[in-house]
Amino acid sequence: VFHILDPAELDFTFKQAAQFVDLETGEAIVADPRGMADAYRRVFGEFLEQYRKPCAEMNIDYRLVRTDQDAAMFVRSFLEERKRLSK
Repeated sequence: VFHILDPAELDFTFKQAAQFVDLETGEAIVADPRGMADAYRRVFGEFLEQYRKPCAEMNIDYRLVRTDQDAAMFVRSFLEERKRLSK
């Protein structure tokens, strides 16, 4: 499983009040990120764990991929690792 996420979702480095839009539902809120950063990181960590844990339990590879990573390099590295492990 390749879980592809934007760095802003992972790092949450917002500093000023902004409008945040849920790309899946279209819901928008205006919020001050300084007051919600810790809660966001906690909830987001729980969200990621909902994917990591079941994958690990079923021996399914789970890879977190950032959209600022070179996709070809990531896939090449993953395939090389799989090849090495299959020997």
